[in-house]
Amino acid sequence: MDREWPTALRVAHLKGGLRAINSPGPQVEFIPFLPESPNSFNLEEYRHLHGILSQHVSTVVGMEFVTHQMQVDGHIPTEWRPYYWKDGGDLAHDATVLWSNLATGGHHLDNYPFVDLCRRVVFQIEAASWRLYELSESYHKELVNIVANDKFKDGQRIETLNSFFIYLATHSFLSEAATLRDYLGEFTAKYVLNEYLNNSQNIRLMSTLRAEIAKKECSHPVAAEISEITNGRGWLKEMSAYRDLAVHYTPLASAEKRGWIKQKAFTDTSKRVYPSIEFSLPKDPHKVKEIRSTGKIFHSAQEWLKASFLEDEVEHGPDALLYCHRALGNLCRLAKKIAGHSPILPKQASFRLENGNLRRT
Repeated sequence: MDREWPTALRVAHLKGGLRAINSPGPQVEFIPFLPESPNSFNLEEYRHLHGILSQHVSTVVGMEFVTHQMQVDGHIPTEWRPYYWKDGGDLAHDATVLWSNLATGGHHLDNYPFVDLCRRVVFQIEAASWRLYELSESYHKELVNIVANDKFKDGQRIETLNSFFIYLATHSFLSEAATLRDYLGEFTAKYVLNEYLNNSQNIRLMSTLRAEIAKKECSHPVAAEISEITNGRGWLKEMSAYRDLAVHYTPLASAEKRGWIKQKAFTDTSKRVYPSIEFSLPKDPHKVKEIRSTGKIFHSAQEWLKASFLEDEVEHGPDALLYCHRALGNLCRLAKKIAGHSPILPKQASFRLENGNLRRT
């Protein structure tokens, strides 16, 4: 066993609000846990935490690191990184660094419009990442409250004073994610597909870009991908439908009927049981948007009561936390692909000390 353990507290955010906490040393503790749940396990090496959790317990939504007393005291934020096992781990962080380096490349060429747009993309990746953190924290607070009060019952629906913040954090994430979507569309139009589009229109929205691509014979791979993901059942079209529902039509918790938080026990690869919760999004946001656009969804209170309370065995959509985690990953993959076709190459920032002042070189 590696005894040289880094002085760092790691908090793995797992699906459903579960946490795996690794203080300096080999022990990893689960919070919360049920009487029949494992409450801890030991690592052989520091680097094994991500892999063990991802492969044997559940999806790791992100990792939180505490390495400084000021973080412990709440004076500065912890380090938060959404985690994507199949992409090597720090997908959102890697995309942030790449676009920061693109901004530096534009700075060296004194191309401020390019720099400004790259910096906006960086801001939105970070904003969406933190909204995901807030959503995960809301799940965790709800789950801890349920278990602490001995109310956890697999399959049972519940709503508490904490539930509103799950709904709110989901809306906030989708709003930030949609802004990132549009910044990527704006960059693509200005710097990747500008020769194909060949017009003076200032395209700022992904929806406008999609419409323009449909009018042109555009053989560029980025154009093909954008066309695929924004049409039919493409993931970006679906994300946009969820965002439109939340922003323009209705809170997602009441999009089809009264929403609930559902308690759900799950098992790891060794059949050990863990507690979690789910907040299900509408299964078909496109259909719900269409119905909502008519101004009618229920004709009577009795119809609403039947849908909300009496018919629980209906097909639900994805869990909000897992869906938002997946959406951020998709956006970061798209951001990295678009960055790969930038006319200006990324450049790592460097600094020198000049007359006692730190200056960019």
